[in-house]
Amino acid sequence: MENRDAARILQSGVASLDPLDDDERDTFYSLMGILFGNFENAFFHHRQGTMEAEHWNRWVTAIGWYVGFPGVAVWWRHRKAVYSAEFRALVDSENGARGPTDPSTWAPAQALPLD
Repeated sequence: MENRDAARILQSGVASLDPLDDDERDTFYSLMGILFGNFENAFFHHRQGTMEAEHWNRWVTAIGWYVGFPGVAVWWRHRKAVYSAEFRALVDSENGARGPTDPSTWAPAQALPLD
């Protein structure tokens, strides 16, 4: 992410919304809205048969991973009403099922082992 402030807000917000001030929380909510809007778009492409299963698996894994983080889970509870019923059901069923929910696994600035 090129915007360091947005990256910091995102990294902090996935763990908890508590340390964010009102402006930062607004930014976090906007970032999650964009991300989950993209997730919902991918969901509809998959349902319409225009996305192969291999590509959809990447998206659904990311959905489960993101919504499993504590701050994202709070955001989802507050904002899920704006998404379609089918997408809400998918996100709720994937919550934490496909990836780590520990905020310490959110390490975009850290080098990860290559093995």
